[in-house]
Amino acid sequence: MWHEQSRPDRNSYVTILKNNIVSGKERKFLVRSGVTYGTKYDYGSIMHYSERAFAKNGQKTIIAKQKDYEKTMGQKTGLSFNDIKAINYHYCQKRCSGGLTWSKCRNGGYRNPRSCKRCKCPEEWTGTYCQSPENAATSGCGNKYRYAVSCYRYLNSPGYFVPRNYTTNAECTWKITAPPGKRVRLEFIETFRITCDRRCLDYVEVRYNSFSTTGPRFCCNSRPKRVFTSRSREMLVLFRTNSNSVARGFRARFKYV
Repeated sequence: MWHEQSRPDRNSYVTILKNNIVSGKERKFLVRSGVTYGTKYDYGSIMHYSERAFAKNGQKTIIAKQKDYEKTMGQKTGLSFNDIKAINYHYCQKRCSGGLTWSKCRNGGYRNPRSCKRCKCPEEWTGTYCQSPENAATSGCGNKYRYAVSCYRYLNSPGYFVPRNYTTNAECTWKITAPPGKRVRLEFIETFRITCDRRCLDYVEVRYNSFSTTGPRFCCNSRPKRVFTSRSREMLVLFRTNSNSVARGFRARFKYV
């Protein structure tokens, strides 16, 4: 596999600042021909360089054309779903002679080469066809299914309303659904404080475009200013914090449009 920012379609997603690259390392940023196996460009791929990779002056060498993804690039905690999907497709697509077809798998899933009658699902989905969100791993997450109506409803991380700094170790996934023909509108409000790390190890993530591709991630004390509108009638919001450090978390509101 080439690094993600070397994909043939990379110029639609990132800008490479050649003048900031260490001399002799320019080849690491070349566009490479290759097969992507139908996966979408993934800012959260473990094969994606960080924004200052091989910088000679401390400046950025990669700029995400979708600014919200700056904190998503350069993660090294594990393979993304699309990384594994491409590898499985390359090595295992002929392993199943029967079972279900890939077209039956929902939310970006694919036929599981170890169990040909089931789909292999993104980490937030489960079921034979990846049709259901996984159960939230933390009781404080509340209902994993949320429904958008014409007026704002609210969503917040566990412990947000505790009147003191709150130490949390949480793993929440919420699915927000709008009525047929409508889309979900979400924005973050009030205090936003998630443990700060340059790799955004603790984060809130919004998947408003693709459920199988890593969405924009946010951490530290900078509340996202933009409003997110889902491409379909569904949106996923993920909250992950595993450092047992003090954080207030986030509060957001949503409705349909």
